[in-house]
Amino acid sequence: MKVINVNARLSSTSEFMGDRYLEVDGKISPNWAHFFDSAHANSWHNMKRSVRVEGNYIVVNCPLEELQTQINEIQNHCAQADRDLAAWNAEQLSIQQQQQQETDEAEKKANAVFKNLKF
Repeated sequence: MKVINVNARLSSTSEFMGDRYLEVDGKISPNWAHFFDSAHANSWHNMKRSVRVEGNYIVVNCPLEELQTQINEIQNHCAQADRDLAAWNAEQLSIQQQQQQETDEAEKKANAVFKNLKF
C-alpha cells in the first residue's frame, strides 16, 4: 500500500501544525493498520510527527512545509506494514495448515479404530 494523494477537502490548510489526510491506494484493514502503527512507533526520524490511521486515511499532524518529508516517511511505514502483514498472513496460513493436518491425522486414527470395532 502507498500514499497516492492528499484529500484537500479534509486536510487543514494552515501553514502551521494541522491534520493532513493522506489517501492510499487500497482499503486499510485493521491488521494492516496495526502493522502500520507498529512501523511508525518503532521508527526514528528527527521530524517524527503524530500519525494515525482514520478510516481509510493516514492522518499526519505537521506544518504544511513538512508534508513532503512526512509523506516520504509514511511511504516507508506503508512498505514495512505490507511486509509485516504478508509475513503474518503466511504464518497464519502455516498454522492453519498444521492444525488441519493434525485434525486429519486424528480423524484418520479414530476412523481406523472405529472400523475395527465389533458390535
